[in-house]
Amino acid sequence: MTHLSPAMEVAWAAYQRDLEELRQSVYASDLATDAADQARAHYWFMQAQALAFNLVIAPRQSHPTFFVNTVFEPNFYTWILPNADFLYRYAFVDGARRFRISGRRGTSLFLEAQTISGFFGDPDLKLLKTYDFDKFHPNADGGFEIIVAPEAHADCPNWIATDPTSGNNTIIVREAFYDWTRETPSVLRIEPAVSPASTLAPLGDSDFIGRLGAASRLMKFCHKTFSGRLTEQVLATVGTNRFLLVDTSKDEHAANPSAGYVPCVYDLRPDEALIVEIDPPNARYWNLHLGDVWWQVTDFTHHQSSLNGHQVEFDSDGKARIVITAEDPGIANWLDPVGIMKGVAVLRWYFTDNYPTPAASVVNVRDLPAALPAETTWVTQEERRISLDERREAVMRRYGH
Repeated sequence: MTHLSPAMEVAWAAYQRDLEELRQSVYASDLATDAADQARAHYWFMQAQALAFNLVIAPRQSHPTFFVNTVFEPNFYTWILPNADFLYRYAFVDGARRFRISGRRGTSLFLEAQTISGFFGDPDLKLLKTYDFDKFHPNADGGFEIIVAPEAHADCPNWIATDPTSGNNTIIVREAFYDWTRETPSVLRIEPAVSPASTLAPLGDSDFIGRLGAASRLMKFCHKTFSGRLTEQVLATVGTNRFLLVDTSKDEHAANPSAGYVPCVYDLRPDEALIVEIDPPNARYWNLHLGDVWWQVTDFTHHQSSLNGHQVEFDSDGKARIVITAEDPGIANWLDPVGIMKGVAVLRWYFTDNYPTPAASVVNVRDLPAALPAETTWVTQEERRISLDERREAVMRRYGH
């Protein structure tokens, strides 16, 4: 017998049942038959619980802050395949209150904010709007100030609208880096427009009970929408080593309306290579990067496991041919699976009305020179080492390491 109230006892029991149901779902999947993928599932299951705390239990909607390292962190918080080119910031605000975002624009390719009424897994989740920071009016000193509120205010020309009927509005800021070595991140902060009258107090029973339920929904939603279930969907639809354009247009998916997502489940032997042939449309941004079957992004800090439209080498026909294989073949457009020979490759298109699905073919590694155009760019071991050193420095700088 504990000292908890009956309602809290019921809530904790429900949470434990939900957690066990999710555990059973993960480990009953055919994706968990391999010992290495099972080990990765252990990691996914534990970080799902950690991130449920970070993103559902911890936020105080009256005193918001931008979460960075407690959302995604290279080689630590890797679930739902965060984009290797992005720096993400999450904030959670009470939609009926007024807040202020201030800062200074860096030199990244783009900086945008997506607003959502609710959060991942909420039954009444609703996408609101996406905002391009470069369309906001700058201050005289080059900085900017944005009001976040249900209504615009005359004292500030920049406004991000919230849903006043929701006590939890999500703001997801995505900052995209195309040229990793030269582009610099923006500086952002969020705070109440008027200092709150009350100080932060421990969460009461009713609030905590609600958040426990939301934590369960978040974990189940991410498993279904961004993780193992999505891998199974791709396999069931097109099999391995084929790309599939995924429909994420519904509010319930909570996907970024600026983007198109085209995943592939690759499955290769050590002596095989997957050649991905991309004919890019007139997109402002695109990239291809790798993860495991649970959609945990591979190490993009120390390995070239991602390439974007600025980093790739194009052939004379305007196409980019990217090669995924276990060992470095000396090709500039090589993606390193970091030892994961069955995983996911995801192509993201941003700001384009066309989402082409790339062609993919499996060849023996020894046949790569014949399978690729004669003008394919090859690199030396020293050139690769320099490129990886620059890559590591850029990621560490982006995340403040």
